[in-house]
Amino acid sequence: MWIAPIELRFQTDKVTDPEWPFLNRLASICVEAEVYTCTNNECEKKRKTLEGIVPKCEWKGFREWIIRAVSCQMSFPEVERYGQTFFHLASAVAACQWLVYEYKTKAVRFGGEFVGNGGKACSIGDVFAVLDMIYWAVVVESHTMHLSTVLTMPWSSDFVPSKVLKAAVDQASASAGELGICLNRLWNLALVTERREADLPALVGLAAARPRELRHTLRHKGHEDCRAGFCRLTSVDSTKVTQLHKCEGRIVPEKAKQCETAKLFFDREKLNAGGSTVWSINTVPKPEILPSGEPYKYVAISHVWSDGTGIGMGTVGEVNPCLFKFFATLIETIDDGYSDIKWDPWDTISIPTEEQARRKAIDEMHYNYQEAQYTLVNFEWADDGSPCVALVLSAWLTRGWTALEFIMSGKVKVIFKQAGGDHGLVVKDMDADILARDPSTCSRAYWIASQVLGRRSQYRNCSARRHSCTLVRPA
Repeated sequence: MWIAPIELRFQTDKVTDPEWPFLNRLASICVEAEVYTCTNNECEKKRKTLEGIVPKCEWKGFREWIIRAVSCQMSFPEVERYGQTFFHLASAVAACQWLVYEYKTKAVRFGGEFVGNGGKACSIGDVFAVLDMIYWAVVVESHTMHLSTVLTMPWSSDFVPSKVLKAAVDQASASAGELGICLNRLWNLALVTERREADLPALVGLAAARPRELRHTLRHKGHEDCRAGFCRLTSVDSTKVTQLHKCEGRIVPEKAKQCETAKLFFDREKLNAGGSTVWSINTVPKPEILPSGEPYKYVAISHVWSDGTGIGMGTVGEVNPCLFKFFATLIETIDDGYSDIKWDPWDTISIPTEEQARRKAIDEMHYNYQEAQYTLVNFEWADDGSPCVALVLSAWLTRGWTALEFIMSGKVKVIFKQAGGDHGLVVKDMDADILARDPSTCSRAYWIASQVLGRRSQYRNCSARRHSCTLVRPA
């Protein structure tokens, strides 16, 4: 990209008329920056990649400008990011951010109008999308190009003028309802994202952009009547949910009856003794508990009872054999150097009934996850970042106990079902495979969700129960 030798730093009030509409002032910055079409192969390669990542916007000219400014910055080797050309590009993006910041206190004409030649006003559509592109560019400069001074002004929700934010958030909430996303979970998530409700349009946008046949992976069944401040299923007694079948009993009642006559029995008297709460996966059909005090490796299972993996309406200590076999087989088949793991703590069968032993087990339950080799979670997989968003919007992460289990877990492995049906299972490591590493290679929604999930490492060695509400707020 050819850059004209103009001032390295420039003030927005010197190159733009403060009485102009916001979009005219922004356009003036773009013109003064003199960023032109680039023919460099590396820049063009990065530009094509960014085309599929940068948020959509009706103002196509500005979108193209910001993509070119960022793609050319990214093409610079790190050792060459100290020259005038690189910082000129960075300053052009920074000037856009400073202009937005100015409108926090001095906004006069902030909206979607643009005054063209002859003084005729026209509209370029949603101005929030323009702001989202500026924020995307600033985040990429900060994280991908390690310009630590770029984000000196946190983009909290009040960074965006209220009337612009309200219109975008109202539209996102309406779309979320149409898509079947629980509004209570969505707004609880907004409490812990960087820009709070200003991040909602991006999160909902990912769900809306998915092919219709795959949207069910982000739909919350039974939450159609939920509101921002209320989830109707939080009052549902999950102990009344029938225990899940992982055999043909899921769809054939007679098979379910046959399976239930062969239930595994986990003797609560052994738990009530106050020793170990970890069962062997190798002693079925007569489950044995691990003697306390012995060194061992184990896998923890994190789940919500409402999905049918709890005791449900059955007898305490009894578990459908197909359900136990499902989890045991997963543990045995995960090839990750842990082939010697023989033990399986699962709160459905690991909580004593005797009052004192029960209280002790519940108080210490989160340590099971801290000391486990890894924690298993169940979801559905796709390659577009939606699994990450599904995780932060799930009952698993928006309930206090399971959020605590997540925070305490050193390593988390998610067992995904292949999207689109029963095509086998996919095992993904939370840190290595699921979380996004670079905002220049993923959607805004994927990055937002990854930042929330990645925050758990900050609290793992702290008082995790006190900090679980910092990560997520229980639904």
